[in-house]
Amino acid sequence: MGSNTVVFDVIWLIKFSKIFSLIGLTGSVLLASLLLVCWSFETGFVNYVSAQEERRLSLMALNFAEHFAENGGHWSSTILL
Repeated sequence: MGSNTVVFDVIWLIKFSKIFSLIGLTGSVLLASLLLVCWSFETGFVNYVSAQEERRLSLMALNFAEHFAENGGHWSSTILL
């Protein structure tokens, strides 16, 4: 009876360690995927915001250049808020 219990305990320990390893591997892959998605989203979002800011600043520079040209090259009539 004692040897059957030992064999059962060894089999249970092997099954438990396999299940535990599988859960650990799954958790590691899930965590790595989450970190990759967060990094990718953040990088893409920063690039998007930078592109939008560059576009707006280019339009603003064109508007200032047109205004400057329309006023004979003087900023005296320009009101900046």
